[in-house]
Amino acid sequence: MNIKRKKYAPEEKDKIVLEVLGEEDTLAEIANKYDASQQLISRWRSEFLSNMATVFDKNTNETEKLNRKTA
Repeated sequence: MNIKRKKYAPEEKDKIVLEVLGEEDTLAEIANKYDASQQLISRWRSEFLSNMATVFDKNTNETEKLNRKTA
C-alpha cells in the first residue's frame, strides 16, 4: 500500500513555524490544524532557529541569493 506524503511549500512551513513560535496554541493543536506530525514541525522549528542568523549575516552566500531573488 502506497502512502502519499504531503509536501509543504516553504511559505507554508514559515507560517507554521511562526505560529509555533507565537505560542498561542500547543504544538499538538498546530500539528492537527495543518495535518502535519509534531515531530516534523519540531524539526522545521529547529532548522529555522539554527539558520535564522544567516538572514542578518551580510557575509553569507545564502543571504546574497535571497537578496537577488527579492530585488
